[in-house]
Amino acid sequence: MDAGHMLSVTALPDDTWRVFTEPPPDLPDQLSENEISDRVLSEFSRRSGVSLDTVTDIRWASEFRIHRRLADAYRRGRILLAGDAAHLQSPTGGQGQNTGLGDAENLAWKLVLVARGRAEQRLLDTYEGERRPLARKVLRATSTAVDIMLPHDPWKRLLRDKVVLPVVRLPAVQRRLWLAASQLGISYRGGPLAPASPRWMRGPRPGDRMPDLACRRLDGGQTTLHAAISGRWVVLAGDQHDAARHAEAAAAQLGADLVLALTPIEPHSHDVVLIRPDGHIGWRDHPAPDKLTAWLTQVLRPA
Repeated sequence: MDAGHMLSVTALPDDTWRVFTEPPPDLPDQLSENEISDRVLSEFSRRSGVSLDTVTDIRWASEFRIHRRLADAYRRGRILLAGDAAHLQSPTGGQGQNTGLGDAENLAWKLVLVARGRAEQRLLDTYEGERRPLARKVLRATSTAVDIMLPHDPWKRLLRDKVVLPVVRLPAVQRRLWLAASQLGISYRGGPLAPASPRWMRGPRPGDRMPDLACRRLDGGQTTLHAAISGRWVVLAGDQHDAARHAEAAAAQLGADLVLALTPIEPHSHDVVLIRPDGHIGWRDHPAPDKLTAWLTQVLRPA
């Protein structure tokens, strides 16, 4: 890559290559497929030194324009939006797919409870309250990434090549980018189902995604937390008796087939944790089934 327009080349199976290049500022509004091919191949040859004679076939050529959209609302009565119907952004980092899957994961368990009569329809309103702020952040982040990686000004391209890209290649930065792109670090803290937690609380709080850990079922069988969730609510407690009685309290509200009790194999917090089917913490407190019941009542059937 030089200080000119970005060129990306990816090797695909069967001696096929995918070539992507940033368009020049004076690009006409409409180009034919042949014109696009000529421009891309010319830039590819200039930058790589590969002769155009080595290209034997062009299977597909297209002009791609980035759209940025965010729906004003995710729900209107019985109509609910998710995925690309709710938000559109740059494909940078695969964020559109990850955000859409997160939408479905968040909405699914709420729809199940409403359809079974376990929760009032107002629970569905929390879907927008939790997911739309995240989509706004993703939209802003991907737009910023495009502005940084595909700048039009020469001095910005020089800054990208000499400063931004070397920093992005650092292992610590790569880890942070992976966490952001995978969306495994998102939290619903402060959202409609996760009000502020006490300051003394250490570790994951309500709204956070619960990290995976080795667990034991009440029958003694071993599993991992994320493998055991599988669309269910999980009560996690260090003591089997606490796990059983809190699971019973949760099952009375959610249904016995949707609740599973686990104990961590390694020493864990003395708190009891209720983990939602999407892997995020719903409730966490000292052992107290009555408090868990009160929280579920507030979530499922708000006053």
